[in-house]
Amino acid sequence: GGGGGFKIAKLCFEAVDGAKGWSEIGKYCVENCPFTMHGLVSQDKRTLKDWAKFLETFGKGFPEYEAETLFEGWDAKRQVGLFAANFKGKHSAEGGVCAPTGKSLGDGTRYCYILHVDPEKRLVDDVKKIWNDCHAFLRLGWPLPEIHGDGSEEI
Repeated sequence: GGGGGFKIAKLCFEAVDGAKGWSEIGKYCVENCPFTMHGLVSQDKRTLKDWAKFLETFGKGFPEYEAETLFEGWDAKRQVGLFAANFKGKHSAEGGVCAPTGKSLGDGTRYCYILHVDPEKRLVDDVKKIWNDCHAFLRLGWPLPEIHGDGSEEI
């Protein structure tokens, strides 16, 4: 259910999750769509466009991967789509934050996206991600990003 709002949210999620790049993701959201995630890798990423650029690089490091949607839902009252997923793969190519480590994510790294849709514009106008990025980085043998600030700033 959810009509047009859910459809837009799902198309946006699929483009983001598939690391399709801004040319595809931008079709489903407002131009400067805010992006927030409480994580180290996302500290300097304030818009969905910033996040899309990171994911394009990240995705290249995993030529063979599996992304599975675990849950999708729509809250019509709030105009919010929620998508939970699991990403499995081995860092075997250039991409990501360092040279290929050959390490695997094992049973995967789970995360969810919360996308708000503007019902007038019929576009996603806010994206939040919940992901334990440090856990994934440690599994892959990646260096953890440097911490900026003390965690008190709004992100």
